[in-house]
Amino acid sequence: RKSNISLKRGDDDKYYQYRDEVSTLVYETFPNASVQCNTAAGQPPIGAFEVCLVFGKQELVLFSKLNSKKWPNLEHLQRLLEGALGTQKVPVAMSLVRPESAAKARSLAPLAHCNVDVFYTEGDTLEAVRSGEQVRAHRMTESHASTAARHGADRMSRLSSELKSSEAGVVELSVRARGKYLVCVSEGGETYFCFIAVDKQELGRRDTVKRTIMVPP
Repeated sequence: RKSNISLKRGDDDKYYQYRDEVSTLVYETFPNASVQCNTAAGQPPIGAFEVCLVFGKQELVLFSKLNSKKWPNLEHLQRLLEGALGTQKVPVAMSLVRPESAAKARSLAPLAHCNVDVFYTEGDTLEAVRSGEQVRAHRMTESHASTAARHGADRMSRLSSELKSSEAGVVELSVRARGKYLVCVSEGGETYFCFIAVDKQELGRRDTVKRTIMVPP
């Protein structure tokens, strides 16, 4: 899936504003999409702003400023994208827990009110991540991008930020793409990370995807 944004000339500031807003919308809605801007000489016509969805050799025009005589409405454009790709959000519930001690590894206490950042990652050499199981987190000693790159991610985009776990240690969000997600948990002045995977079957069922993330004591 590749979204293609065409713009040229006219009121540069407004065109660049909508280019950036539409690009952000595409990445937030479909993290594994790519956005390209048409800057070919003489194309498109003056005053044009088009959003096209490209599948291989097929191209679907989702929005045309020349035809509609107005700038795009982002909420409407998002619905068009979802309708064209036939995708819906799938809820994910992550339970953050910590063993009470090394000696009581099976006694798990929920981590409440932790800050959580989630990133979508891609990469041919990204370390294997198993889905449907308890995941162990590790202490983070570098930036999000450096951590993702060290584990083989050649691309990363922010999915959610400043999420907080509930009293029961649960963090809820929604995803649209199968793949691997970098989850960063900040608690007690430390940051911990792990990768979780969401597979095609889980997206197809559209039931809540559940993961348990164990933070070291």
